[in-house]
Amino acid sequence: PHRESVNAPNETTARRMLARDFVLLFAGRVPAQEVRHV
Repeated sequence: PHRESVNAPNETTARRMLARDFVLLFAGRVPAQEVRHV
């Protein structure tokens, strides 16, 4: 694995900046909404 970082205002812009040179994988946390089971 190789890590690259980029400063961008949003994920879409960051992906555009890196997509031409790399295969991108997301490694991070996405906040989950609370689920209410009935």
